Amino acid sequence: MIFGKRIEQARKLSGYTRKELAVNVGVTQSAIAHFESDSYPSSEDVLESISIATGFLPSFFAHPCEVVFYRGSLGHRDHCES
Repeated sequence: MIFGKRIEQARKLSGYTRKELAVNVGVTQSAIAHFESDSYPSSEDVLESISIATGFLPSFFAHPCEVVFYRGSLGHRDHCES
């Protein structure tokens, strides 16, 4: 199982907008939004492309987002909101 919040977290930590990640991965901005909201699962090929683009191992996306990055620790927003 792939967790959409992890895709969102990796994207934000890598400094990408949804559009920028979509261009790098070869999908639409809408597809990235769907992956992040868990409303549409990503394929293994897309997940591999996201992994390469963000620099996170594929296994990163298979773990629930349990760690909250607090304001100021990595950026201006929490990266793992529930």
